Amino acid sequence: MIGSRVARLGSIACHVRTVADRAPDGTPLYAPRGELVIDAGGERVLCHLCGRAYRDLATSHVYRAHGIDPTAYRVLAGLTPRHPLQSPARSADQAALMRVRIASEPRIGEGMADGARLARSGELQRRAQRAYRERPPALERQRQLSADGSRLGNRPGASVQGTPQGACARARLR
Repeated sequence: MIGSRVARLGSIACHVRTVADRAPDGTPLYAPRGELVIDAGGERVLCHLCGRAYRDLATSHVYRAHGIDPTAYRVLAGLTPRHPLQSPARSADQAALMRVRIASEPRIGEGMADGARLARSGELQRRAQRAYRERPPALERQRQLSADGSRLGNRPGASVQGTPQGACARARLR
């Protein structure tokens, strides 16, 4: 049976482990590739590899339980490199804690200033472009582009070639 179902038992969710998809190497996945399944309350996310729900997959679960790092997990699951591997509730909790730390610890402000300096100098963009060229496009991004009528291309403006807007886009990039 293909698909992922969640049976509700009071306040406890029991995930019925069914193979929803397969990774390119044939690994069975218990959640669809290219999306991170979040429970109805936004408290937990479903692990593609074992079908269990956790508040956070990246901090320890994927490494301890499956022996891979979060970057490799994202590639296997077809997620974008910056896709959070935690529940929305955990993200909100961490954001609140970070706002307090930024206000109280000078080193964090200094690090943020260094990041802003790298961004202003263009070095941050160069590093991002290098990293982007070295990885394949994520399935999640391919789905986003196909949903809004765009398509993936190897060069900027590839989706609008042959149109007057495409010529303008190419001219801006030169």
